Amino acid sequence: MINITGEIALGEAADILDELVEIVDGWGEVTEEYGGYAIKILEGDKLPWSKICSLLLSINHEIWVERRGKDMYIVSKPIAD
Repeated sequence: MINITGEIALGEAADILDELVEIVDGWGEVTEEYGGYAIKILEGDKLPWSKICSLLLSINHEIWVERRGKDMYIVSKPIAD
């Protein structure tokens, strides 16, 4: 749950992680990283990109895509005030 300031309430980060894992559904690997999330893309053509981005934007995260070695990742972090 997001509070009135747009921050994730304590205990809700696990819910977001669980929701991301459910959305990704094996087409990627989700990990927590520096207050945000990193999703290693395993099957880019099957990954539900729009659902992932919508969820991350709804919790006030900025999102980018980057390459780490041979792998591509969707990475997010909370937007600083």
